[in-house]
Amino acid sequence: MMELSSYQANRMLGDQGYPAFELRHILAFTARHFGEYQAQALLRAIGLDSNTVQHSQFVAVWQVDYALRMLHELSHDPEIGVRIGATYQLAGLDILLPHFATCRTLRDCLAVVNRMPRLVGSLSDTLVLEEQGELAMRWLNTGRLEIQHYHTIFSHSIGVLLTLARELTGERVEYSRLAFQVPAFAGRYLSAMTGATLAFEQTYCEWAVSEQMLALPVTYPFSHAKTPAALPLSPSLIDLVLAQLHRHFPQIPRLEELAASLNMSDRSLRRKLAALGTGYQPLVDMVRAQRAIAALLAGQQSIADIAGQLGYVDVSHFRQSFKHWTGQAPGHFVRLNSSSPEWETSR
Repeated sequence: MMELSSYQANRMLGDQGYPAFELRHILAFTARHFGEYQAQALLRAIGLDSNTVQHSQFVAVWQVDYALRMLHELSHDPEIGVRIGATYQLAGLDILLPHFATCRTLRDCLAVVNRMPRLVGSLSDTLVLEEQGELAMRWLNTGRLEIQHYHTIFSHSIGVLLTLARELTGERVEYSRLAFQVPAFAGRYLSAMTGATLAFEQTYCEWAVSEQMLALPVTYPFSHAKTPAALPLSPSLIDLVLAQLHRHFPQIPRLEELAASLNMSDRSLRRKLAALGTGYQPLVDMVRAQRAIAALLAGQQSIADIAGQLGYVDVSHFRQSFKHWTGQAPGHFVRLNSSSPEWETSR
């Protein structure tokens, strides 16, 4: 069976190390469809040059995130994400190939994706659901990203996964269903490429694939596979802050205290986090949200007990916070996600 946990708090952000092959594919797509000038403008905006990107194994998360945002703004195309994903090739995934080379089925490959988020790159927390001959991957927007940008990230991911699955197996792998939070759009390219039924204005972004597809054998020769790469050795500022939050949890250090533990002033920490597109409170909220979701889905504690475990004296305050983090009250969230519900119809 696939080594999957139900809930995966794998969202990456800021200066955490993200696989550089992602940025290389995005830049190649930009040059091909919008011109070399736009590709160079993108590089300048994220402070990199072509040579650095070409020879790096990791870049910063914010640089990949910025690139996807820029392409959406350039194209105004709701299908831009999946179009980018459709251009990927296994030979360009250098650091992942040795891990895929050990896989016998597509299910094994998906296990690698879920087991190694730092080598794959993950811009969202996810929830895995298996029921009635299907596996579904539900995206949880715990970062409260703007919905159109989140849609671009999600559609990019489904395009990449599907394109690579077809190359791995030599078969026309298809999704059985796709759910989007955005209002309906034509989606002709999406439908033709994925073979899936599309549902819009859903509670979550989600893709589903049949067990038959997951059982397909891997036939790719892996002649390009090299020695597995290690993760970046130097921890990012985001990693250092998150490590301190987890270390002291549920007690949350004041910004001044945490900055001092990192040998910097609170003003300097605040400025550096802002430059990475985040702040101290959003990181605190992310840690609390992820802890709360994991505890709720475990189903072993009451909401009041979980609130107390997270440091809340007032359970109503926890309910309000949880709704702010996820868009849903804790009880409603559990009803939607503790088991695989029926697929919502478009409204």
